[in-house]
Amino acid sequence: MELLAVSPFLFSSAGMLAWGLAAAAPILIHLWNRRRHRETNWAAMHYLIAAMKKNSRRIQIEQLLLLIVRCAIMLLFALALADISCSSGSPLAASATLDARHTVIVIDGSYSMDYRENGRSRFDRAKEEARHLIEATSQGDAHTLVRMGEPPLVVIGDPAYDAGDVMQEIDALQIADSGANLEATLAEVEKILDGANENHPRLSRSRVVFLSDLQKTTWESASAATARLDQLATKSSLSLIDLGQPTTSNAFIENVRMVEPFATLAAPSTFEVDVRRQGDLGAGGESVRMFVDDTLVGQQLIDLSSSEAAAAQFSHRFEKEGDHAVEFRLDDDPLPIDDHRWIVAAAKDQVRVLCVAGSPGAAKFLKFALRPDDAADAAIAPEVINQSALVEIDLAPFAAIFVADAARFTPQEAGVLTEFAETGKGLAFFLGPDADAENYNRLLGSAERPLLPVKLETPSGEGDYRFDPRGYEHPLVEPFRGQQGGGLLSTPIWRYFRVQRNETARVALWLDNGDPAIVLGSGNQSEGVDSVAVIALPAAITTGSGQPWSALPTWPSFPPLVQETLAQIVRGESDRQNVLVGQVLQGRLTASSSAVTAAITTPRKETQRLGRLPDGSWAFDETEVSGVYRLQVSDRADADALFAVNLRTAESDLTQVSREDLPPVLFEASTDEGAFLATGIVEGIPLFRMLLIAVLTLLLLEPILAWKFGSAAL
Repeated sequence: MELLAVSPFLFSSAGMLAWGLAAAAPILIHLWNRRRHRETNWAAMHYLIAAMKKNSRRIQIEQLLLLIVRCAIMLLFALALADISCSSGSPLAASATLDARHTVIVIDGSYSMDYRENGRSRFDRAKEEARHLIEATSQGDAHTLVRMGEPPLVVIGDPAYDAGDVMQEIDALQIADSGANLEATLAEVEKILDGANENHPRLSRSRVVFLSDLQKTTWESASAATARLDQLATKSSLSLIDLGQPTTSNAFIENVRMVEPFATLAAPSTFEVDVRRQGDLGAGGESVRMFVDDTLVGQQLIDLSSSEAAAAQFSHRFEKEGDHAVEFRLDDDPLPIDDHRWIVAAAKDQVRVLCVAGSPGAAKFLKFALRPDDAADAAIAPEVINQSALVEIDLAPFAAIFVADAARFTPQEAGVLTEFAETGKGLAFFLGPDADAENYNRLLGSAERPLLPVKLETPSGEGDYRFDPRGYEHPLVEPFRGQQGGGLLSTPIWRYFRVQRNETARVALWLDNGDPAIVLGSGNQSEGVDSVAVIALPAAITTGSGQPWSALPTWPSFPPLVQETLAQIVRGESDRQNVLVGQVLQGRLTASSSAVTAAITTPRKETQRLGRLPDGSWAFDETEVSGVYRLQVSDRADADALFAVNLRTAESDLTQVSREDLPPVLFEASTDEGAFLATGIVEGIPLFRMLLIAVLTLLLLEPILAWKFGSAAL
């Protein structure tokens, strides 16, 4: 859109002035009609000519007036199409009042706005206030709409002039099960104002209206955003409508976790529930109920009257394999959205673990450590194979793979292990004296295939080494705290493999000389999910060189150390199924056929078909609603894969930020107007509506004048 300034006028669409050439049409028609006149002499014409000569001047004036009216219609219509305005300093602008205003409505969509009072939520009140703002505007005013969130949602980005359409968008607006990012919202608002300034110059006034409960998690960052708010204030007026209450109370479920690393049919699974309160809840306890697949299986009463936090523990034994949706609920309160929390437990008959022996007998102690009692109903079922069979076996049923003292890998073996880890399952490597560091680093630790959390160096020199748990801070060694008879600190170690950990890797257990003994990492998966472990010691006593490196495989600390390593690396699969709002759900379809399709159903019962990459992986990022998501795969109709998406509970603290902690610019707008002429906008008073009214008037006047003048001529 090109702006043309011809003092004291402004033309937003100067190209439309070309329609003014149509004003020549009435003149050409008039001249053409005069050319077609023919003189014919007959008796009555003498009397008519005499009368016309007597009134000729009057008739000429009347015809000229009609011609001017017809030309004016075309000219005024062309000016209206050009969207003409007069500059604010002109005398005409002083008497004109038909200026248009742009209102940016920003509604807080964080879940604290779901707090309800007398059956109405703050979000409903915000939408009602937004409707009042629209109803109070004038003809020609425009509106845009933004929902504060994480991230913010621009509902109407280009100024909309139809109030009905804006009302419909407000009615359809839904709250998000997340917090709100104030800085990102302000950035979007500034983009909208700049776009309106450039593309809608006749919107000479603008205002930004925030409707929020001023919850501190969102607004405590307002002081850090003062510079951006000051920048917005140079382009628009800013006003804030407070929809919160200074004193509120709320109870919410902060966290749910399963104590065991996996759920099996052989033993009950234990769940710990953390509940917090904010404000005074009054007398009486808070009921916590446990549901498994929508069936009530347990209930406890906790006391929050004397403390802000309490915990409950539930135990349940699953009777069926597969994914189970476990939900914990509190009694309903004014903020019901945080009274629920879910966790998906994938119950198995047994946890199958594959032990890959790099040499004969290398996995013997490892198998015993994973299943010491060899009972038929044991939770862990280890299976031992030779390394040569790795590329031939179906790895899908296994939850983890332990590689014992492998010297080197073929590219096919490395590819199989990498694909296994990409499904979120666990991998552990015991390093023997024959480990080829160059082979490990090239096939499993390169930039193209970053599976290992370490870079292998060389075997250490001979010495007398011991483990150093460094305060037992890592969860893998925490169970050894206070267990002096466990043998962890007394484990004899004479040699080990030196490794250098990656930047994102975490050391679970050290040696007393400062070198890492057990390193955990995420491989090429999401950071924070430790699904790959490297143990810098062999899993067997007898090595290729004949000289033992350590007595660890026969020491009392070996079985619990192996089992805790298994617990750590298999949690990745559970973590993939239990995420927070806004995080991505992802996985891999086991079937190789491209004909296999997948779809996911959200807690709102909306089903979306998933796209699929060539390697069979899929991802779904529209997780703004908390609850259970169901994955349906066409070749697996008997059971759905479940995913739990939960709240980030920071928004459950309903404490308001005080007005004194907010930038003053939010309260400087005029209370009666709430808008002013923006300094960054070309100031002008739009005249197109006045011109259209004039065109309509002339269109009505022209036939009346033509009829009147024609009758008088006769």
